[in-house]
Amino acid sequence: MRPARKPTPTTPVSYHPDSTAAIAKRTFVSLWVFVGFLAIFSFLYLIRFQLLWIVIATVFALALAPIVDWLVRHRIRRGLAVITTMLVVVVMLIGVITAFATPLVREGNQLITNFPGYVENLNKNESFQRLDDRFNIEQKVREAADKAPDVIAGAGTGLVKSAAGIFSAATTVLVIITLTIFILIEGPAIWRRFIQLVNPVYAPRIDRDRKSTRL
Repeated sequence: MRPARKPTPTTPVSYHPDSTAAIAKRTFVSLWVFVGFLAIFSFLYLIRFQLLWIVIATVFALALAPIVDWLVRHRIRRGLAVITTMLVVVVMLIGVITAFATPLVREGNQLITNFPGYVENLNKNESFQRLDDRFNIEQKVREAADKAPDVIAGAGTGLVKSAAGIFSAATTVLVIITLTIFILIEGPAIWRRFIQLVNPVYAPRIDRDRKSTRL
């Protein structure tokens, strides 16, 4: 028979106060990291419209950059090239908007001018007279006319809101144009500083490319 094995003494689990302090420290750090990320995301959500403006201006600047570079290669200063390009783009946009808006305004004016004639023709129409006798359309029109001042007052409030919306849209467009001009003028210098900060090896190559575009 094999001799019975002696039971090995088990080492008692020791309690280290330092481990509890480390866990509390990690928990505290994790909590503050979570709060920091939450604050960053909240801030980005608050400025989401401004970030969208910057993205739109960057897209416009990238689209117009080849034209500006072409003008710079033809011995036009970059600032003047940017202003010239933006003026051409703005004039083209105004022309397109005018081309679409002019027929709508003309048709609206014609409708307002010819509206009394349309009403008179309806009064002479036998079918309309039968409908008027059946549904009492004329009386309803008069009741609507009596309520016209209230409707006009409400429309005035709507016009004020519409004017505020138009002003806000115009301000947004102006800000986007300003950001586009800034990116087109200062974009190459900002990009060079960024590349020089991240990887200085590529900075001389960017300088050569920039000088070549000026020739």
